Amino acid sequence: MYLDEDNFLIVSDIITKGRKSFFISKKRSIKLGLKDKYNTVREDGYKFGFYYARLLRQCDKYKIYESWISPDNQKKRVIWKKHNRQSDKIRVKRNKVFIKKVKSRYPCQICGYNKCNDAKHFHHIKRGGKRKVSGMKEYSIESIKEEIRKCIILCANCHAEVHEKERNSYE
Repeated sequence: MYLDEDNFLIVSDIITKGRKSFFISKKRSIKLGLKDKYNTVREDGYKFGFYYARLLRQCDKYKIYESWISPDNQKKRVIWKKHNRQSDKIRVKRNKVFIKKVKSRYPCQICGYNKCNDAKHFHHIKRGGKRKVSGMKEYSIESIKEEIRKCIILCANCHAEVHEKERNSYE
């Protein structure tokens, strides 16, 4: 990716993947020699957002454009980020409660232990392509359910024994 003598962007098809326009990262804009306008505010209150490239049909080259954010959109962006953080916290809390409920409903599938939910683990039945259910607090409930369906619940002791047997069987 480089700029030609007419300031058009010359890009390989690998980067564009047939798109008519694409975002140019800060790092890439500096490599291209574009002016560092990040955190710049114009006289009318507009703040620099980012550079992007758009394909011009007549010459089949990409031209670089600047995106400026209006003062109104800056305020909306702050509110949106705050709202998004709050909804993330709510989702994480909801997912923790859901995972805890699932653990409380089912005992260990081997020994029947059912006292402490923190001592119960999700064990994947099949190897490969798996995610830790306890680490999926930011996922959707549907994704968590889908992953739980691939698991059985084991107490910490039985879980350790199962993994020890698995390790020993591969040696």
